[in-house]
Amino acid sequence: MDLIAMGSLIVDATIVSASIRTLGNQLYLKKGSKAEIDKLEFSLGGSAHNIAFGASRLGLKTGIIGCVGYDSFGKSIVERLRKEGVDTRLLKRAATKMTGYSTVLIGPDGDRSILVYRGANDLIDSSDITEKYFSGSRAFLFTSLTGDRSVKALQKAVRVAERKRMTIIANPSINMIAKRRDELEELVQASNIVIMNEEEALEYTKSSHLTAALDKLVVGNELVVVTLGERGSITFDGSRKYKQKAFKSRVLDATGAGDAFAAAFVRCYLKGLDIPYSLKFASSTSSLVLRSYGATNNFPSKVQIMELMES
Repeated sequence: MDLIAMGSLIVDATIVSASIRTLGNQLYLKKGSKAEIDKLEFSLGGSAHNIAFGASRLGLKTGIIGCVGYDSFGKSIVERLRKEGVDTRLLKRAATKMTGYSTVLIGPDGDRSILVYRGANDLIDSSDITEKYFSGSRAFLFTSLTGDRSVKALQKAVRVAERKRMTIIANPSINMIAKRRDELEELVQASNIVIMNEEEALEYTKSSHLTAALDKLVVGNELVVVTLGERGSITFDGSRKYKQKAFKSRVLDATGAGDAFAAAFVRCYLKGLDIPYSLKFASSTSSLVLRSYGATNNFPSKVQIMELMES
């Protein structure tokens, strides 16, 4: 395989409502109110799902490690990934917890907040990780896992990837940084590439400026990639910084845009393409994902990505 992704798999319920208001950096509903929903959409997601799905859609041979429940949502996730060509041999199904679930709340201005139930994601276990599954694979990417069992499983997976001399890509969330900093620091140190958004990079490095965060993150890593929202993205290899402007896009739903960026960037990296092109390709991909609801419901084709790049 080209890429093995490990992390969360969930079902997203996206709720768009004009009744959801923004106050500073918070979304809120009036207490005791009964708010109308303007749009309701269900989609399959989770960072590992989105990256494995996206990378496969973009031509990589991809596998996934994670856990879903023995329920209709879990069945849908497994079937969809298999249909997309993702190897699901280490996608575990557990009967004791439901598949992970999130409610994405989006206000009229496109701002969002997410409520998350981790569910079966925390049930992936070290015993589920087999060396044979990694044999012949080129890269291992991990996203956010925070449960005791799942973090130990992730630590084992990274050790296996190290022994197999695979490229290791760290793509943790702000939640993992907050809850599992000690373990995450070891995992990041074992990585070759780190992909984070600006908030994550600043929080992880305890920095107040992006330049300082990049300098800290690149120590021990070959490449650091930081997404900056509307300001684009930046990559640092320890000697040179590469910047990419964001493509203009009408934002309907930002869910999964960062995952799409990561999948596209890793795809280009594994194909040996240069950093400026890889950033532009990844930026185009994430911009197109922003234009629809759900992380992968309308994941763009390579033709669509190239058309936007050339426009």
